[in-house]
Amino acid sequence: MRIVPTLLIPEKNDSNAEIRAAARWIVMELGDGVPLHFTAFHPDYRMTDIAPTPPTTLTRAREIARAEGLRYVCTGNVHDF
Repeated sequence: MRIVPTLLIPEKNDSNAEIRAAARWIVMELGDGVPLHFTAFHPDYRMTDIAPTPPTTLTRAREIARAEGLRYVCTGNVHDF
């Protein structure tokens, strides 16, 4: 089984357009049944200047991906519901 993990980094890859494009690509190329797992970024090592991903960003990403047709979208390493 394939699972697509996606680390969302604030101001790097968390825009609605980028999330939507990724979800569409997954649906078209891999199928709507492939699980997509969004995870939150936490500052560490060489990227300490970037804030952690807010839980609301992961919630928004999950909503966008489901609206684009993905059936199995989850979030990880934050409490967002």
